[in-house]
Amino acid sequence: MAYATLDDIFQSFGKGNVLKWSNVDNIDAETEEGEQLIIDRIDWSLDQATEMINERLYGGPYTVPFDVIPKSIIRLCSELAGTILYDARRINDEEQETGDQLKAIRRNAEDFFRQVHGGKRRFIELESSTNYMQVVPGTGNVIDDDDLYGIRSVASRCTSCLKYS
Repeated sequence: MAYATLDDIFQSFGKGNVLKWSNVDNIDAETEEGEQLIIDRIDWSLDQATEMINERLYGGPYTVPFDVIPKSIIRLCSELAGTILYDARRINDEEQETGDQLKAIRRNAEDFFRQVHGGKRRFIELESSTNYMQVVPGTGNVIDDDDLYGIRSVASRCTSCLKYS
């Protein structure tokens, strides 16, 4: 089962963008068959992102797959799934901003994985059910779940992502 849902990826990138990126064959999305193919493609991307997360976190301080899914993992999964869909579609934007923003998501995901393996990032949801703030060991820096893995949601700052919403 994927760590994120259809609604999660829509929240990250906007429904219009996700539907456009997932329609790699330019099928008629208004038909029941077309809609199902697009939904299947989005589900596939969420499964791929989940597997990517599990592979990168395997052997680290947490057992994967997660039984209790940290909020940061849900968000990471939806953002990685969006990059998978975007890359498969290979859309040529008038502006380079969308591609650059999605590259930043991938770079930040790699940083996130390194932080988890290095003990600098913990999943509070797995350690405490009452506190969703965490302190990076040795730094005193507090990271909350809304800050994700060092950045606010790149998708929320991506103006070309928003124009299709």
